[in-house]
Amino acid sequence: MKLTENGLLTNNGKIVYGILGTLLCGIPLWMVDYHHYQLNSIYFKASCAGFGFIALLLVILSKYTTKKVFLYAAIPHVAAILIKVIIDCIPDPTNHNLWPFEIGMAVVFDLAIFLPVWVVRILIRLSKKQN
Repeated sequence: MKLTENGLLTNNGKIVYGILGTLLCGIPLWMVDYHHYQLNSIYFKASCAGFGFIALLLVILSKYTTKKVFLYAAIPHVAAILIKVIIDCIPDPTNHNLWPFEIGMAVVFDLAIFLPVWVVRILIRLSKKQN
């Protein structure tokens, strides 16, 4: 099973990447009970760090555009939050009344984390042009 071809993910690679990325971003979120979960908690920060790691890997190892790198890194993070919302709402549907705002705040944090990754991407491209 080939995961990449010419610096781009194949369909199988996208599936494997999506599952592994969702697990990397989701496990820190899924470990904590909703009533102890806050956006400033270490669990949310670890989940955002998972996003940053995924984005950095895509920047270094792929030929995707900056927009696609952000989207491919943000989708597993958002999926992990949606899974957390669904699981927490099974016993009590009122747990995540503001879940769209949770996702929106996660995307804002992802954008903030993505800025240094974007700078790394620019530096990589500049170093390739100089060679």
